[in-house]
Amino acid sequence: MTQEQTAGGPPIEIRERRDDERPAELDIFNEAFPPDWRSTLEEMKSWEAMERPEDDVIRLLAFVDGQPVGAGRALHSPHRVPGRFEVEIGVRPANRRQGVGHAIYRRLETFALEHGGRELEAAARVTLLPDVEAFFA
Repeated sequence: MTQEQTAGGPPIEIRERRDDERPAELDIFNEAFPPDWRSTLEEMKSWEAMERPEDDVIRLLAFVDGQPVGAGRALHSPHRVPGRFEVEIGVRPANRRQGVGHAIYRRLETFALEHGGRELEAAARVTLLPDVEAFFA
């Protein structure tokens, strides 16, 4: 668990997601992404069940005032490009532009580097490009 303090923003607690917190992670991603990207709990469980023991994976939740407001995941499988980690970050719209996404990104980046990562890969839809540009601004 880490505590992040952003410039002028609230303290952000980031820690690994527990299995019993899977619904909170799903709620965050479903709220953060367009409707046609939404998933069910059963779908999320089936994707996680496909992961192999040799995969390097971390799932994070970010909390502000004890409430889950952001989620992130980093994954690398040995059958993929060496050193390339797939990352996914979601932040509730009401909590964007407060440093939550950056704090999650830093933790995912650290995890990837500690596990031999040299490259991070993320997908973004054209409809989300303004949010992506704002994130990296």
